[in-house]
Amino acid sequence: MSTAQSPLTNLGYNLVAWPKTGIQPLLLLYKSANGVSSVEATLKDLFKTGDTAPPQISRNEAADIKGSAELAFDAKGGVKMLDWLLNKLNLGKMSANVSLNESYEVSVSYLNVKEDKVSLLELDNYISTSVPSREKFNTFKNKLENNELYIINSIAKSNDISVTITAKDSQDIETDATIKGIVEANVSAARKQKNAIELVYKTTEDKPIIFAFKAQQIIYKKKSFWNNEPARFYIKDQQDTILLSPEDIPTQPLQMGNILVDL
Repeated sequence: MSTAQSPLTNLGYNLVAWPKTGIQPLLLLYKSANGVSSVEATLKDLFKTGDTAPPQISRNEAADIKGSAELAFDAKGGVKMLDWLLNKLNLGKMSANVSLNESYEVSVSYLNVKEDKVSLLELDNYISTSVPSREKFNTFKNKLENNELYIINSIAKSNDISVTITAKDSQDIETDATIKGIVEANVSAARKQKNAIELVYKTTEDKPIIFAFKAQQIIYKKKSFWNNEPARFYIKDQQDTILLSPEDIPTQPLQMGNILVDL
């Protein structure tokens, strides 16, 4: 599995392997021994609205990320990420002869980060008072019963991206022929230090790139024949806990650490 180093993981975020548009709160995910993937369905596809309205997505909130959100890659992973971004943002392609060896490292920084999110309390209230669609429940039954379904409650996004390529051996990176194919792309490039160059990208305002997310496990409580209680679903892990604030909910968050999630 591909990895990257980022302080975002300490804030509860999971890192998107291939940053893109279209990842939204309320998307359902499946976690297995092979990793995490989307099930191509949302919360509203799985649960019928009951006594509580579906949680509303709060958009473009100021994210709890100071400065820029940075991900660091080895040379091989960095080249793949850079090539993906160039194609995704319609900025061209890298030269076929670009090759960075292990003496380089690549970091991707996302600036002016915004967050789309839903309230954990509203999410728990909706799930715990709703009834699963029979068709969708049968589709996801084993995953639900095994507590393998997760739901995205927050995404981090940005329109401003910079990629820094650094020569770890401190050589003058501007004279290295292996970098020229990258600089020729339709982006702004500038020397950051003697041994580093920075490539700066900006997307259109309506197409921010989603690069990280938070997700919570959907907890399944089996039907109790003895107490005549129906099966229940929720994300609140400790049902009798007294909450200090609406978001102070004990949950089972998805925590993939430095492993990149391919959605």
